[in-house]
Amino acid sequence: MSNPFARPQPGHTKSAMVGGWMMLPSLETVEAIARTGYDFVGFDMQHGAHDIRFALNALQLIDAIGLPSLSRIQPIELSLIARLADFGISALVIAMVEGPEIVQEAVRAARYQPHGRRSYAGQRYGMRPEMADLSKEGPAIYAMIETERGLKEIEDILSVPGLAGVHVGRADLSLALGIDFRTSGGQKEILNAVSLVLRAAKAADRHAAIHVGSGTEANSFLKMGFDHIVMPSDIALLREALARELNVARGVGQGVGR
Repeated sequence: MSNPFARPQPGHTKSAMVGGWMMLPSLETVEAIARTGYDFVGFDMQHGAHDIRFALNALQLIDAIGLPSLSRIQPIELSLIARLADFGISALVIAMVEGPEIVQEAVRAARYQPHGRRSYAGQRYGMRPEMADLSKEGPAIYAMIETERGLKEIEDILSVPGLAGVHVGRADLSLALGIDFRTSGGQKEILNAVSLVLRAAKAADRHAAIHVGSGTEANSFLKMGFDHIVMPSDIALLREALARELNVARGVGQGVGR
């Protein structure tokens, strides 16, 4: 089974993917995202309310529906890579990457010997199909660029063998660079750093992904040339819909008042 998140080959032809993102541990949300037409389902093990049991159950459901999966972990939790790999995760994003060393360690953790240090247990304990060539088995690894040092070392990070690509984290990168990402001016200012990461990824023939706050933003970044888009999270969309419908009910913004 080919992995759409895997590192592209030289001269590859890529099609952009747009994925849903979950913070809440809800299998109903997994199914809602998967059946709405998204290209992949992602769940956040860094900031989300997910535990390892939910990760297993979510991956079972995502597999059954037939979509690739993505998750994000903290750099201090690389031990999760082997377990999520055994569960069948398609790709993992390592947050707060500041240099090539952590990427090298993550790639090794995702691959079997002699190319890595992952212990063999069989895909989902032997219940999930494996690739014929076990040297290619394992999730694609992505580095999240969201610190000042990570931005400065982007070329060295992208040169790590086995790295599939990079994700841009605009909020933390903005904080690192002293930019207020909550303002329209700040969003325009951070675009320079975003463009730098995108150009570096293209030059290295790696995937470039970005997390967005709206469908409008997603469309703009797709036009810029990003390969993967991570859409707003379930809780963000839920809060937005709750507030919108409450305002409609109360006539807020319609000259009616409460």
